[in-house]
Amino acid sequence: MKRLIIILALVIFSCSKSDDSDSSSFLEKYNDTYWQYQDSPTTFNTIKFSTTNIFTFDERNIADTEGTDNYCYYNSEGSQIDNNGNTLTTTIIENKGKRYSFEFDSEYAGTVTVWQFVVSDDDQSMTVTVNCNGSPALPTRVYNRSQSISIFGCRAHVYLGGC
Repeated sequence: MKRLIIILALVIFSCSKSDDSDSSSFLEKYNDTYWQYQDSPTTFNTIKFSTTNIFTFDERNIADTEGTDNYCYYNSEGSQIDNNGNTLTTTIIENKGKRYSFEFDSEYAGTVTVWQFVVSDDDQSMTVTVNCNGSPALPTRVYNRSQSISIFGCRAHVYLGGC
């Protein structure tokens, strides 16, 4: 009888799944996924994750038919030179399971901006927080998973800088 209880305990323990056991990287798991937050009836923000550009952010006003009020920002890990010739360094802090965060270190502005993303258990929403030098830079927002949206119709792609 003791053996049966021990075997049952081992089977139950080995079959249980913990949320912390997801060893896949966030960027691999959510590669080419789109997340959307609507600021107003005509303005929305879209985030796309990929393994090449670690983060692409599209800010778009759909009432703007000429595209003058649409912006795309993107970053890759490492150091880049921004449009003004300043160094911007992007470092991934966490990249595991449903959690992802990275920081921008802006040489020019002297600021460190940390973006943090946490995906919900059902994979349909994501909480986004942005801190600048340790203080909230934007209100916490909840983005909803969405279908593929063209984020490459913007007039310019620029590196997303610090706060």
